[in-house]
Amino acid sequence: MEESLGLDQYGSLREGYDTGSFLRDLALSALQAAVSGPILRELGAVLAAVVALNYKLFIVPNKFAPAGFNGLATMIQYKLNISVGYMSLL
Repeated sequence: MEESLGLDQYGSLREGYDTGSFLRDLALSALQAAVSGPILRELGAVLAAVVALNYKLFIVPNKFAPAGFNGLATMIQYKLNISVGYMSLL
């Protein structure tokens, strides 16, 4: 794995491989390892459920439109009776 990050067998940077590229590759590999972890996926599922519950309990019944694309989707729902979930998928 170290070879793919630009290190030779002794842990030194390979020739022609600069420090900036090495740090970028190292950060990307750390991010990929974190995102692929099962705990982070479960946390994402829990957060998605909380956001959905927020829409169901607070935003839709009170006819409140938040900012951003979901706010536009909420306003379209009020006018055309199209589900916010379908609009968010677009």
